[in-house]
Amino acid sequence: MTDVHLSFFAYSGGLCVYATPNETYYIKTIAGKEGASFKVNVPALEAQFGQSRGVVVSKKGDLYLSSASHHVVLKVQFNRPVGTSNVTIIAGTGQKGTGGDNIPGTESPLGAPTALSLIEDELTGDVLAILIADMNNHRIRQLNMTTMLIHTIAGTGNNTFSGDGGLGLNVTFNSPHQAYYDKATRDLLIVDISNHRIRRMFAHNGTVTTVAGGNPCSQTVNKGDGGQATAACLNSPMSVCVNATGDWFIADNNHNLIRKVDPNGIITSVTSNGTSTIDGPASNVKVNYPWSIGLTPSGELLVGENGGGVVRKKYSDGVMKTIAGGGSVTNGEEILATQVVIKPTFVGHTHRGILIADQSGRIMQLYSTCYGVIGYDPSACSGHGMCVELDQCSCDDGWLGSDCSIPHCFGIMSNDTSVCSRHGTCIGFNQCQCDRGWFGTDCSITHCFGVSSNLPDRVCSGRGECVRPNKCHCERGHRGHKCHKPYQER
Repeated sequence: MTDVHLSFFAYSGGLCVYATPNETYYIKTIAGKEGASFKVNVPALEAQFGQSRGVVVSKKGDLYLSSASHHVVLKVQFNRPVGTSNVTIIAGTGQKGTGGDNIPGTESPLGAPTALSLIEDELTGDVLAILIADMNNHRIRQLNMTTMLIHTIAGTGNNTFSGDGGLGLNVTFNSPHQAYYDKATRDLLIVDISNHRIRRMFAHNGTVTTVAGGNPCSQTVNKGDGGQATAACLNSPMSVCVNATGDWFIADNNHNLIRKVDPNGIITSVTSNGTSTIDGPASNVKVNYPWSIGLTPSGELLVGENGGGVVRKKYSDGVMKTIAGGGSVTNGEEILATQVVIKPTFVGHTHRGILIADQSGRIMQLYSTCYGVIGYDPSACSGHGMCVELDQCSCDDGWLGSDCSIPHCFGIMSNDTSVCSRHGTCIGFNQCQCDRGWFGTDCSITHCFGVSSNLPDRVCSGRGECVRPNKCHCERGHRGHKCHKPYQER
């Protein structure tokens, strides 16, 4: 059962009670080591790649990350069964440069790549393309994961503002930090930091327009809350994400705010511009230079505060709580996440759960507990899945149930009486342990007097069906234990 933390806060009508799950997270590094060196083509925990501002995980479990420090995009291919991984370059040369189009990604220099987005096949889970915010080159690049060729899809490379209403390749950006792929619309939301705007690139025609920001303002004046987002002001936005109902959120970095834009284009502030940084209603909490935001599958907002050194989570009841950072332990491993010192450059919810990129050059994962077992324990989720949130397991292929304890064999769950052809026990994914006298991968084959039941021309003398060990069901006109005698009427 989930523990509930009760607190009280005042509002205009009196006293209100809110209930927030008392989640506990533990932290562990899954890739990267501290240091300024660059070291790849090694296991993930031995790699060095400096500061990353973008981390994504494919449906198949591979991790992709950007290295702004070394101007590359990397792939970490995890092999869960044997617990190994390897880090390789998939884009960039390791040297800062402009780069070309329609050439191999590893032959094209990049300039401080930041946030990444994946475009995946919804059926197979294959990664079709990776979108790269090539920040210092002021362009959005796309890496085709079939051909491994890279090309520019938006931005001329000039660091100005122009081109709204025109095609992406004719538009100018100034330090684009993210190209967020909205799966619902297939549009891109491009975070144009130094132009203080969010711009949308429409999938149906490739044109770009401003959808939030662009109106100058200062810290002391109204920033446009309650009005159209296009009339509001942003100050060096860093990150954007979209929820299931079409609301999208902006990390308004230099305003120290999280903003929300509803489907009608109205912008509001989710957090406060006050002074409180303690846990409580999000509308009372001030965030400190939010570099990155993300959403959990249930719609809870994650905020990575580079200035505050914490990761916060805004729950569905409006409460914002620190879930990582703010502690005193440097390089802590497998301890409470709130005990460590971090400087998050990225936070997001992926297929592995909540991941944090730290300014030190490490990629860290937050682990909750699933049915009393900490997520990094090999026995979590029955050893057949990953604990991604409190008592929420993401099961490996072939395993089902809330704790991933139920295998299935050839599409039938192990607790179904018809599994393994009713003649065996499903002991693992597509692994049947057959009853005596039955064999075959699904226990559908038996034998009659030394002849396999799947040999119809031979078993039961070719004149019947072997229905169980040494039991023939004879065709009409034949009899005998092997169906070897003709039937004679008396």
